[in-house]
Amino acid sequence: MLIKKDALQEDYPVLIELWQRSVAATHDFISREVLAEIRLELPRYFLQVDLQMWYDREELIGFSGTLDDRLEMLFLDPTVRNRGLGSQIISRLKDKAGIQQVSVNEANRQALHFYEKNGFIVTGRSEEDEQGRPYPVLHLSLKMGDEK
Repeated sequence: MLIKKDALQEDYPVLIELWQRSVAATHDFISREVLAEIRLELPRYFLQVDLQMWYDREELIGFSGTLDDRLEMLFLDPTVRNRGLGSQIISRLKDKAGIQQVSVNEANRQALHFYEKNGFIVTGRSEEDEQGRPYPVLHLSLKMGDEK
C-alpha cells in the first residue's frame, strides 16, 4: 500500500541519502563533481517544491517534488525499482497534484522510457539543464487524453 507524507526539513538528510543512492544507479552520465554540487543544492531545491515522501507500508521508497503542474523531481530507492511503485506514484501525482509536465536528462534513457510508459511524450529539448550545465534535457508533457 502506497502512503504519501509531506516532507519536513528534518527529513532532508534521509532524502539526500536516498537521492544519492538513486542517482548512483541511474545517472552515470553526470560527473561525480557535478553530483557533489547538486547534492549541496538539494535543500534549496526542496524548499521550492511540494515535497512528498513515499512509503510502501513502513518503508521509505522515494520522494517527489511538484510545482504547479510540473513534476520537478522523482527519485526512488534503487532496491524498489521495477516493481511498479514509480508508476503508482506518477498515477497518484496525475490525479491528486495535476502534473502535466516533466523534464528528464536526455542521457537518462531509463527515465525517458519510464515517463513515456506513463503517458508522457517529448515536446521539446534544451541543450543545457536548468542550472546551465552541459547536460541536454528533454521536456515532456502528458499525451492528450492521458491526463489521468
